[in-house]
Amino acid sequence: MKTCACAWRIGEVLLRSFLVCKRKLNSLPRQTQTIEQQGVNMPVYILRESFSNKFKIQRADWTIEAAAEKLRSAGLSSLTIFEVLEVEQAVLCEFILKRHVSQCESTSDCADGCFLLDPVEVLTIVRDVRRMFAKFDTVREAARQCMNTASTASLVEPTQEDRELIRRIQTNRDERDYLAFECESLENQLKQRIGSASGIRGLVSWKTQTSRIYSESIFRNSDPQLYQELLEQYYCLDTKAWRSHRPDQYKDIQTTYFSPRTCRYFKLLPAD
Repeated sequence: MKTCACAWRIGEVLLRSFLVCKRKLNSLPRQTQTIEQQGVNMPVYILRESFSNKFKIQRADWTIEAAAEKLRSAGLSSLTIFEVLEVEQAVLCEFILKRHVSQCESTSDCADGCFLLDPVEVLTIVRDVRRMFAKFDTVREAARQCMNTASTASLVEPTQEDRELIRRIQTNRDERDYLAFECESLENQLKQRIGSASGIRGLVSWKTQTSRIYSESIFRNSDPQLYQELLEQYYCLDTKAWRSHRPDQYKDIQTTYFSPRTCRYFKLLPAD
């Protein structure tokens, strides 16, 4: 029994280190495409217990009108909506809010996932995060418009602000690379712990699965006439034009001509 308890403890320590590293990595600046994939306008609620200093940050797909009923059905009727942020990047917004809260010296964590903080400080954090995302949307739209403008031969003279932005980008990229390295190292330690098993009970899954990968070479060898016809029509296969014009044919070929790929998929299980 002592051996099992020790093994469980080692697994928990490794997983905790991995999660901390993963959260840090996810909080760093990323390319716009990655950020946009995190969700569309899912509200992030800051909930308050009665009129106390006890708060909870909750990302949920509730409408504001239905939130009170959702809280009651979840057994959280003592919580009321204090503030709501609606942004495209809801996952990132929730994380940034929690990180700002944890950085406040006067913050106290509770066992139920709530935190104790003065309401004025909570409002300040919400205001700052809301401004952060508003600025992000503004400069992203400006950058998109610039992308559609043909560049000239002229160069902009550098300013001190430009140099500071470059320095911060490089610092964040270096930190991102380091955290990616540390995450991979921690993940490999967990995989070593798991060995040939299918995971760590209640914490991690690492199961062998077989997936179907479309093979253009198999399609070309199996039906060269159809392959040539499609190639002449679309110039290259697996294009947006082919997918949109002939979705049924595209799906049929993708699922008919494939090669099986077997590998193990590593997945962190949701906390209870």
